[in-house]
Amino acid sequence: MRKGFGLALGWLAALGFFVSALAAPSVFVEQAVYDFGVVTEGDEVAHDFVIWNRGDQVLQILDVRAGCGCTTTSLSGETVPPGRAVRLGVRLDTSGYAGSRVTKAVTVKTNDPTQPEIRLEIAGQVVSKEPYLLDAAELVGSLALLIDLRAPAAYAAGHLLGAVSVTRDELMALMDELPRDLRIVLYDQDGSMSSQVAADLIRAGYSNVQVLMGGFDEWTREYGERLVTTIPFYLGLPPG
Repeated sequence: MRKGFGLALGWLAALGFFVSALAAPSVFVEQAVYDFGVVTEGDEVAHDFVIWNRGDQVLQILDVRAGCGCTTTSLSGETVPPGRAVRLGVRLDTSGYAGSRVTKAVTVKTNDPTQPEIRLEIAGQVVSKEPYLLDAAELVGSLALLIDLRAPAAYAAGHLLGAVSVTRDELMALMDELPRDLRIVLYDQDGSMSSQVAADLIRAGYSNVQVLMGGFDEWTREYGERLVTTIPFYLGLPPG
């Protein structure tokens, strides 16, 4: 009896040791390589890596080491409970890297027994800063949808370059398809209708709506036929 009891205790102890050996932190990174695309020399690139603990014990961030002095890091926490995550911010100064493909690494050491060290990378192309270069962020901030609210016949006779012909009713029907943060510039013949349409758009959640004061009449009074064209532009495919 005692022998059986002792054997059972031995099995329980062995089982407990086996279970405790299985319990461990497990590090996981959603995106270990971040490609920042194309930037001009001197721009600072910033990215947050998300480090998860998929294990059942606390994950410890023991050390974070950047590959060179041009990369700085910031960590939101050094201990990660099971099922939680921390953010590791990485910043790269691109000065001196013009004309090259840059790849910089950050090494993270943890107490994960199966993966004690992980490598994170930030990479991209750095080009020389020239006065004619424009990055995507600058372009998206300057783009605008120019809408001519006049009757199609008036639009066909002459409109501002780049303007699309959209009646008030058509614009209301399109509201769910246009990005809410899109810059929209409205004009009609004399400015009398555009303000009402702008108010409708703002109530619908569009935050960047503008109206050309005085409409097409004011433009032609100030600039004559400058940038006035009969070439049509369309939202989507042309009719027919």
